[in-house]
Formats: sequence, structure tokens, C-alpha cells
Amino acid sequence: MLRNNYFGETKTHYKLYKCGKNWAVMGISLFSLGLGMLVTSRPVSADVTATSTSSSAVRTDAISASSSSAAKAETTSASSSSAAKSYVASTTTPIKNNKISGIQSQNSISQFNKEGTVSGKVTVNKGNFDNCFHQNGSANNNYDKNTGVQTITDGSFQSGNVAFDGAIDVRNNFEIDGAINLGQITSNMGYTGIADGIGFVFYKGDRNQVGGNGGDLGIYGVTDAFGWKVDTWFNDSKHTNSTQILKGDYDDGHTNPYGAFITTDDTGYGTIDQQSAQNLVSSIEDNKFHDVKFIYTASTKEFKIILTTPNGNVTFSKTFDYDTNSPAYYFTIASSTGALPTHQAFKIDSMTYSPIQKAIINYIDDTTGKTIASDSVTGNSGEIINYSTVNKILNFQKQGYELVSDGFSESDTYDDDDTVDQIFEVHLIHGKTQTTESKTINETIHYVYKDGTTAHDDYVAKPVEFTREVSTDAVTGEKTYGSWSADQSFAAVTSPAIKGYTPDQAEIGSQTVSGDASDLDFTVVYTKDAPTKPVDPSQPTTPIKPINPSQSTTHDTEWFITISHE
Repeated sequence: MLRNNYFGETKTHYKLYKCGKNWAVMGISLFSLGLGMLVTSRPVSADVTATSTSSSAVRTDAISASSSSAAKAETTSASSSSAAKSYVASTTTPIKNNKISGIQSQNSISQFNKEGTVSGKVTVNKGNFDNCFHQNGSANNNYDKNTGVQTITDGSFQSGNVAFDGAIDVRNNFEIDGAINLGQITSNMGYTGIADGIGFVFYKGDRNQVGGNGGDLGIYGVTDAFGWKVDTWFNDSKHTNSTQILKGDYDDGHTNPYGAFITTDDTGYGTIDQQSAQNLVSSIEDNKFHDVKFIYTASTKEFKIILTTPNGNVTFSKTFDYDTNSPAYYFTIASSTGALPTHQAFKIDSMTYSPIQKAIINYIDDTTGKTIASDSVTGNSGEIINYSTVNKILNFQKQGYELVSDGFSESDTYDDDDTVDQIFEVHLIHGKTQTTESKTINETIHYVYKDGTTAHDDYVAKPVEFTREVSTDAVTGEKTYGSWSADQSFAAVTSPAIKGYTPDQAEIGSQTVSGDASDLDFTVVYTKDAPTKPVDPSQPTTPIKPINPSQSTTHDTEWFITISHE
């Protein structure tokens, strides 16, 4: 909008951030007079009906409800698209494919951020809270838009949270004004008291992380987190009141209720900041709302929380030493109960923050299907993403990878939706080295006597040769083998004759072998022949019966004895 008058010129740039089907509008007015310029910031409201696009993001939050005695699991699934649960930055210029086609207004806002004069702010209030936060578990469908009250739990064995869909730029100030209701003392299943409390957690890394239930208060279990809690149930390390194993420090040394800052490491293990911990009067457990204000000052990194109690304000303060290379933080409010049916709720007045866009570049090994590296960068809508994949790709190529595709371009810009991180993918595969492997198979036949001594020279057949292709993975060194060439045969071999000896195998038959075979080795054993039985001389023939001499004859007779010899 441009308006001229005699006293100067006012230019107003509008920037819209979409919460579901509603638009939160940030207006920046520039009033110029002569050579001077006055810069002011003013909120502007607008109701806009968003048009759905083809892009969508699906998120599943699994919440396991557990506390001091028993547990019940709830799983909720949420689907958010560009027409729902999203923040879309816009200017007065047209939007094409969910990106801004002109960035004049964006550049103006970005410039003010850099100079620290005016930061582009977005405000969440009771009118758009349910569109800017996603309700999970027992918090689902429990928001009253008229009062701004978000009920998180209202019965036994419940677990719920409300997760902010956007991303907060912690390089800029932000504030949250609201109130908490911790419920009142009840009795159930042998327990009397109030449990478990409310946790507020700011975290980086992966979106939509869900912390532990019960005494974890939705903070323990979230990685690289900075949080604050009001704890109403005593979980000591001796498990006096609860058998739950916490994912962080126990409440030893404190009395309930109490408040404290908490930090978690990259495994999600939580540490209570004992210096900031303060006991609270039990009268705060009166089932009424008590004001709470979160104030973050970027220049000093001071995080201050002011909680109003029946005995006055209690202030908690701690330095939020965030990672300057990763200034995009997500935000969740969580609560849970065990056997005690505690009513716990948060009431929104306003939340003012500077949105930030986040781009994630994943390097994917298509050979294994795994992500081998991931980088994230942040910036403002419309700005060119200050990142290059060149060096990382070169490094992977030195390790044996080959580039398949690079989905990131150095001309890519940040989009206008801080509810969904931009994902870019670089695909690589393992390089392969192809070689040919050969193998020779031999056949040898040994001829020996029974005592093992050599009976005849060995027979050595002409060797047969096989080949196959070998592929070597350039990344892992693992080898993959092809099939050997066709089978081949050795001819039959007749065992040599040795006078006076007989072989146990007259012939070694034809042998067919493949490339997987080992050398062939045969042994033919010769046994000495048995001696031949000699032929005995023929016995004399039976002599002719002699004539009895006494027997008379009429004539003379001659007697002959025939002896036969061989």
C-alpha cells in the first residue's frame, strides 16, 4: 500500500504467515520525510482463505502414556499440507508453486533483521492457536477457541502435547504470555496427590520429537533440548512413589511442586538445572490458571520465566546457550498423568516470535539405501540458501562413491513455510571396478605299488582354464563374482601295463569339471600277480597183464612193457 500526502510518504510492506486456514499478517511501515526515515512495526489482521496445493507433509506422533503406576498407549497421526497447519510467507507479489515470485518485501524484512532495527515478528493468539499448534494424544480436540484454553490432560493414564508447527529463530527475541492450570489434589487406586506436571521444551534437530511420559514431562527423551517444567509429583531415585525409570535426573532434593530449567543431550538424557530450581507453594495446585510469561532476550541469550503464584511472582532465569550454527528451534507443551485424574491445561494470551526457514540436505547412499550425511542450514524466506554440495560430493568421490544426482542448486531459495523443513537430496552409489579372474584345473594320476613305491611315472593331463568377471566395491572393498565359463572335460586314461602286476583301476574315466572344482588327483595301485601252478609228468600207463608162466601155451609169446614219457 502506498499513500502520499504533504508531510511525507508511508510505505507498508505486508508479510503473511499462514496458520492453517488463517493468516497472521505482519506489517512493516516506513515513513519517510526529507532525508530522514522512521521505521515502525505494527500488527495487521487479515482473514484469507488458503488454496490447497499438491505438496503435503505427513507426520505421525506416537505418545505412550505412563506414570506412577500404570500405562496406556495412544498413537495419533496428523497430516499437514500447505492448506492446513502451515505458515506461508507472502508479499503483495504473486505466489507461484508455494514460492514467492518477487522478493522485494522479503529483502526489506531480511535487511532489518540483519541490522537489528526491526525483526519480522509473527503473533499467535487464541484466535489462531489451534491452527498453529498440533494437538496430540489427550490434548486432541481439547482446545477452546473462545477462552484460549488448551486442555492437555483431564483423566487418569493420559498423555498429551501441543506441538508448534513453525520454527523459532532464537537469534531474535521472542515472548510467550499465557497461564497454566496444574489441577488439584485427587485420590485414586490408593494414590493421593497431583501428577505429573507441565513441561515446555524448545529443541533443534528433527521436527516432531515426542518426549517421555510421566515424570519425563515431555522433556526427557527429546534430543538437544532446552526446557522448563513445573513438576507436581515426586519421582525420587529410590522409587518411593513411582516405579518409572526416568530418562534423566530424579527429583531428589526437591519438594513438589517445584519449577526448574532442564537441558538434554544428544541422547535425550535430561539434566535438572539445580541452580534455577525453586520450590513452589502447594496452593498453586488449586485448579486455577496462574499467569506465566516466557521472555527470551537474544542479545544476552537470557531466558526468563515469570510464574505468578498465590504468594507472588517467582522468576526463573538461565542463559540459553544455543548452537549459533543451528538457530532454528521447535517448541512443544506436554503433560501426562498416571492413576490420578489430574486436570492440566495451558491458556494462550500471545506468542510473538521471528520465523525461520530451515533447509536439510541429505546425502543418500542408493547402494545401501542409507543416509550417509546430513546438513542443515537456516535463513529467511526468499533468501538464497547459502550452501554448496560440491566439496562434500568430492569427498565422497574420493571414498569411491559415484554421483547419481544432486537435487540441490546454489540458486535455490528458502520457501515461505516454516512448518515444513525443505528437504534436498544428493544421491550416490558405490563405484565398481571390473576385473577378470582366471583359474586352472589340473588332473594328475599316480601309479604305485601296494607298498607306496612308484610303479610308473605320473600321468599329468593338459590343464583346463576357466574365467569369470569380478566386481569390486570401491567403497567397501567387497567383491562380487560372476559365473565361471562353461564346464570342461578331461579324457579317459588307460592305466599302463606292468608285467607281473595288475592295476586296481584299468582306466580313469572321463572327468567333467566346472570352475568351482579343485584339482583332480587319482592313484592307481598295482598288485603283484600270483605264481602259475607247474604241470606234473604223466603217470606210466597200466602195463599189460602178464601171462601166467605156468599157463601153458601152444606157441611162444613175447612180452612187452611200454613206458610212456612226456
